[in-house]
Amino acid sequence: MINTNLGRISLADHIAILNLHGKHELKRVDGKARPTLEMLEDIVKIAAKSTRKRVTFAQAWQLWRCCLAIQLVAYETGDTRSEVAFWYGVDTFKMSDREVATLKTNLQRVKAQKQIADGNYNPTDYQLVYSLFLVAYGDEDRALKARAQSIEALMERRKR
Repeated sequence: MINTNLGRISLADHIAILNLHGKHELKRVDGKARPTLEMLEDIVKIAAKSTRKRVTFAQAWQLWRCCLAIQLVAYETGDTRSEVAFWYGVDTFKMSDREVATLKTNLQRVKAQKQIADGNYNPTDYQLVYSLFLVAYGDEDRALKARAQSIEALMERRKR
């Protein structure tokens, strides 16, 4: 999940927004790429479906720029391919830079899921449990339930 001022945007939505570049030809103004109105309309639809909020063209533009910035950071990271290869178990040299960068944006989530699956966390640290489950699954209700179970475990431990 990617946190924005609109709410959380899923990795699938991030990919969908970036894939709009192939569907829409970007305009060039002063040497800089600009999305077309049709592209912004598509971003509004993607974001509105995901966030269940009314999304303006200005917010769609910001979301597009946010997705590009995330891609740029992922591209600039020198060890991106090896890290993605390690965590996903894929041959990144058979993938495009965009595919690798997209997987890179989801690594925090994958790492958190692995940490939970391995039990590599203190189950009585309710703040850590909440954060870990929120990052791993992007589901506030699931994170709150995990935190409640963690608090119960902490209380049980203190009774002994």
